Amino acid sequence: MNTIVITPQSEKEYSSVLHFLKEKRIRTSIFSGEEKEDAGLLRMMLEADRTDRVSETEIMDCLE
Repeated sequence: MNTIVITPQSEKEYSSVLHFLKEKRIRTSIFSGEEKEDAGLLRMMLEADRTDRVSETEIMDCLE
């Protein structure tokens, strides 16, 4: 089954959507801001080009 992501623009809109989903007995999952950020980072990691290599020296230079 596909997933729908809804981002309400106000507290009123959030309450209305949540009420509707509960009324229709549609299963929901609510994600915190941190969980949304984690999902975005995961997506970026999965889409990253893993063929390009960086030397240990370049990494250490960036950390200094």
